[in-house]
Amino acid sequence: MKSPVTVFHFTRPSKELIVEYSRRISAYGAVVCFDFEDILMDLSIHSYSEEERATLRSAIAETLEALSRQQGGPKVGVRLNSISSIHFENDLRILKRLSPRIFLDAVFLPKVEASEELSAAIEVLHEEGIKFGEIIPVIETKCGMENLKRVFSIKDSEFKKIAFGHCDFNRDNNYFPFFHQDTEKYWQWINQILSCAEGYNKIFVNSPYLRLEDAEGFTRMLMRLKGKTPNGIGQITLAENQTKMCAEFKSHRVTLENAIAVRPQDKLRKAIEIISDFENNRIPNKSISVNNKRILISPHEYAAAVEYMNVHAREYEISK
Repeated sequence: MKSPVTVFHFTRPSKELIVEYSRRISAYGAVVCFDFEDILMDLSIHSYSEEERATLRSAIAETLEALSRQQGGPKVGVRLNSISSIHFENDLRILKRLSPRIFLDAVFLPKVEASEELSAAIEVLHEEGIKFGEIIPVIETKCGMENLKRVFSIKDSEFKKIAFGHCDFNRDNNYFPFFHQDTEKYWQWINQILSCAEGYNKIFVNSPYLRLEDAEGFTRMLMRLKGKTPNGIGQITLAENQTKMCAEFKSHRVTLENAIAVRPQDKLRKAIEIISDFENNRIPNKSISVNNKRILISPHEYAAAVEYMNVHAREYEISK
């Protein structure tokens, strides 16, 4: 039985290493994706120059070109910067230069808040001659969640799926600690999106699961999600083992409503832990970090932790 999960596997660009790696990922039926946005998110400990961003774009371009030269190469996708971002035009220039040789199976458009943004992005991609199979708006802000019906109202054959970015969404709503897939709050958000998506016959693409080695938790998440979406699901993955689990996942009529653990709410200790983990395990020249437990600490939650500590520093000193 074919897996009901459509997988979008995000990885770092590397023209030297990507060919063999992408073969393995492609064998699982996944789309190999590259990120123009969050991999270089400005942080309190480092802000990225346009030169550094240009270097990343060039690395992605070289990687895509290396893949395009492979016979029977993988399906590929990208996540652009927001259409309202100053970096969006630079992303387009790179894709336009690649367009004669590269077909993008998926284009993720982050922080979509209105139907006009989605329509404008589709229009400009066509105007620039960028060839793509589908565009996937990502709901990542409070405004985007409030305007779901407006986003879904777009009638375009290239709009088939809608994604959720829970780290940006937590940040935009000033939540700390973040609500991840192990909380009921997360699933309330999912229910809100799904209740709208099914009415428009769109497939939902779930936010990444940041505990990269937590096979049990990852499978529980897929089972719970599949119980809510009879038309199939999409999943963003960040590690090969996650992509493999999606490929091997079979449809279960099980909804694990009570299998999600309640997290501790000691905010100060959590903030200290996140800041320490992020700064001690940060991947060089990138705004992401993976600790020794193989948990990815998002730059969004790190920024929220720093902000929380700045506000509550006096309380922390007293408690020590």
